[in-house]
Amino acid sequence: MLRMLALALIAGLVLSIASCGAKLGQIRPEDVQASIRDAEKAIERAKAADAERYAYPRLSRAEDLLRRAREAFARKEGVEAMSLAYEAMAEAKAAEVEAWRAKKAEESEAALKEKEREIKELRAQLEEARSEIKSAQDRIEQLSERISRLERERDTALSELERLKEVERESERAYERVAELQDRIDQLTAQLEEVQRRYSEAKAESERIINRLREQVAQAKSELEAAKREADRLRKRVREQAAAYSRRISKLEREKARQLAIARAREYAARKRAEELESYPPAPSEEEVKEASSFVEGWYLEWSRGDLASHLLRYAPDAQFIKVTVRGGRESEERLSRSEFESELRKLAARSWKLAGKEFNPRGLIAR
Repeated sequence: MLRMLALALIAGLVLSIASCGAKLGQIRPEDVQASIRDAEKAIERAKAADAERYAYPRLSRAEDLLRRAREAFARKEGVEAMSLAYEAMAEAKAAEVEAWRAKKAEESEAALKEKEREIKELRAQLEEARSEIKSAQDRIEQLSERISRLERERDTALSELERLKEVERESERAYERVAELQDRIDQLTAQLEEVQRRYSEAKAESERIINRLREQVAQAKSELEAAKREADRLRKRVREQAAAYSRRISKLEREKARQLAIARAREYAARKRAEELESYPPAPSEEEVKEASSFVEGWYLEWSRGDLASHLLRYAPDAQFIKVTVRGGRESEERLSRSEFESELRKLAARSWKLAGKEFNPRGLIAR
């Protein structure tokens, strides 16, 4: 009876590990600490990128996840701690990218506003130069009309002087009038020359301003196009990084689900173990333990040597075999016939299975 119970217990353990042992693994404290450190570094990088200003909600969530990861680690909940650390790291990286994108957008917008301000100032200068040119042109036209009028008056005076040549008094007044008009003409001619000189200078200056404005407008347009291309490149890069982080987050969620399934499988195995122990008869005597240990040791040595034929003979004819499978976090049991059990055991032997990678102790196994 003791031999049959031992063999049934070991068969259940073999099939449980064969079904999910390859996925269980163990989370080491140093691995969890490394994940927490990675999350801390990611948060520091996000802060360095001004995430506190541009992406505070994501940064705050990352810090909260990191705090919860530390608390879970302190409670020795390795799976939960590592999952929270990964989520904190992903949120911190997303905050870094969001802050970087917002900062670049702000810089681009400021640069565009500055260029628009410069263009507006240059346009105002151009309008002012045009206004000065128009005023100078109007002044030239006025002076030209006055000169023409004075020239006509001078001609009239000369004609009158010829007509009154014979009259001395009239001629003297006429000559005086001609002299006055000539002085006035000379003054107006000097003014006209000054206005023409100023007009030429204003025209040359306006041409220089217009050329400079054209160059600055062309440069501003070129810089604006470059800024637009840079903004498009940054948006494309941000979309690609967002997609990459989304895939990373999905992977972390799948890993979390796998760890949860492993934890449930362990809980199930522990529960089954407790149920089996409760159904056991009173503890065997020392002689019975020695006898069972010798039997189980032979069973294990035959398995280790690959002697499946001798190994299978040690199972009782009426032994019961149960296969436990965990998929997607759900457990299922399946009763196997002896032939099905032998087939599963042969597949397991082909993968060079060892009992959880630990030293085999048949006495400790039977004495529990």
